[in-house]
Amino acid sequence: MGLPRSGSTLLEQILASHSMIEGTRELPALNSVAKRLVDYERVGDRRYPEAIAGLTAEQLKVAGEEFLSATRVHRKLGRPFFIDKTPSNFHHLGLLHLILPNAKIIDARRHPLGCGFAIFKQHFPYGQSFAFDLTAVISGTPGSRAGEPQEEQAHAEKAGRAAPGRWDGLEGRT
Repeated sequence: MGLPRSGSTLLEQILASHSMIEGTRELPALNSVAKRLVDYERVGDRRYPEAIAGLTAEQLKVAGEEFLSATRVHRKLGRPFFIDKTPSNFHHLGLLHLILPNAKIIDARRHPLGCGFAIFKQHFPYGQSFAFDLTAVISGTPGSRAGEPQEEQAHAEKAGRAAPGRWDGLEGRT
């Protein structure tokens, strides 16, 4: 997982060079599963992501199976592990932990100034509306992670469920 221009493609290529890991680029599956499970705008009196707390264990299990099934078409090599580096997956980090509790997550990061500038100067045709708002890019909102890590990501790292992957450390290495 990582913002656009954060080095997630480089990390994906490095990891996919392992014989057990397949790089699948950016997949729409997690976003689709989240939309199917809960209404983004409102579920009763709660909004997403808080509304996922009301889902049953069976609903979460089925959602995990649905996610894996939806990604299968993109997995061509039959490797046991795969990478979905969709930038918007960070919105669904809590849901991902619930539907795939054994998933390994790497949070691709780059220096905030380098990442923020690269995001702002890049034209994204869709899906990255925050990239056109310099205030959002600089401050790390809404969930852009160009600034400091968000509370949920920091919690996931502390709990050992997400590993930070620093792009800066990979520069210049062969």
